[in-house]
Amino acid sequence: MILRQDNMTDLFIYMFICSFTPGPGNILALRTVCVYGFKNSFRLILGICMGYAIVQAICTIALYELNSYFESFINIIKYIGFAYMLFLSLNILYCSSVDSGSGKKPALLIGLVLQLVNIKIYFYIITLISVYFLPGSDGVSDLIYWGCVAVFVGSVACLCWSLFGVSMRNVYNNHCRFINLILALMLFYCAVSMLLG
Repeated sequence: MILRQDNMTDLFIYMFICSFTPGPGNILALRTVCVYGFKNSFRLILGICMGYAIVQAICTIALYELNSYFESFINIIKYIGFAYMLFLSLNILYCSSVDSGSGKKPALLIGLVLQLVNIKIYFYIITLISVYFLPGSDGVSDLIYWGCVAVFVGSVACLCWSLFGVSMRNVYNNHCRFINLILALMLFYCAVSMLLG
């Protein structure tokens, strides 16, 4: 695939903005690292990244092969995603500060499921594929290559939010109720925007 320089610039600006702005995965990664630390949160972060890769593959296949069925799938995911993100925001709101190490550690499945119902990623990836990837594509190998680039950028964004969580851990421990309220409201906003959008 050959992209003109201005298209390449637009592509990477779009990828950067969509990947690094607060979304459900980034917010959950930040908050989980604040509570459990990076090492104990790694499985959840890996789940978020794996979920991102799965969504990338679903969208690529759907747009390449099953375009007529994809819209109804998105409508179903929207309601499931709203309910799950509402559950997560309430969970964050009523959670205590830094884990003492006695409770359950964050699971890979939580991050994976969040990404599978995160409608923001579906719309982001659908836009990437339909606007940037498909028009200049020479076939499936181009879509796989650019899909891997998108997954890499999204994973780096998640890691950056996680590392930000590491640096905020002491602040979080001292102000956990207020920070939980802000993070829960941000996640709730994401859920409502997804449902109405």
